[in-house]
Amino acid sequence: MLNLESEIYVLEREEKDRSKKLDDLRLQYQNWQSDIYEYYSKAINLGLSNADISIERGS
Repeated sequence: MLNLESEIYVLEREEKDRSKKLDDLRLQYQNWQSDIYEYYSKAINLGLSNADISIERGS
C-alpha cells in the first residue's frame, strides 16, 4: 500500500511538472504569435511585404 501511495505521489508530481511546462510553452507560443503579427503589420505599413497573406492575431 505504501509503495502504491509513493508511486501515485511521483506520478502526480510528474503530471504537475509536465502540465506547467505545457502551460509555459503555450504562453511562449502566444507571445511569439503576437510578436510575429506586430512585425508583419509593421512590414506591411513600410511597404516591405504584401498584405495578401492572411494571418490572424492569436488570442
